[in-house]
Amino acid sequence: MIVSHLNANDPKGMGWLRDVVIRGLEREFQLRNGAKMPSGDDDAKEFVWFISVNGGEGDVVDDEAEELGFRSTYGPAVYILTKKTVTRSLALEMYGKPRGGGTNDCKDLLELPPVKIEFVT
Repeated sequence: MIVSHLNANDPKGMGWLRDVVIRGLEREFQLRNGAKMPSGDDDAKEFVWFISVNGGEGDVVDDEAEELGFRSTYGPAVYILTKKTVTRSLALEMYGKPRGGGTNDCKDLLELPPVKIEFVT
């Protein structure tokens, strides 16, 4: 769980989520992937991440400097990161990319599987 003054309901907060949290998950994936067991290992596991953004609906504030005459403001947000462990074979089936040019080539997990983000109000 992460508590941040930046709320992903706002563009600045979404940038923080992408630049800090998701890049951190990508870096962890790259480090772990570099030290991975051989691809034929049936016991190998992969992680799939889910992020729940609990940030509320925000408030509308009058602001004549804005084009529409108002702006939305958001308070702090709580981010709950959940890690689901799946077998490497399932991860390869769902997210793997072919190694080489042909479709019959072995698949490999070259990048972090998609991170599902859910907004909770």
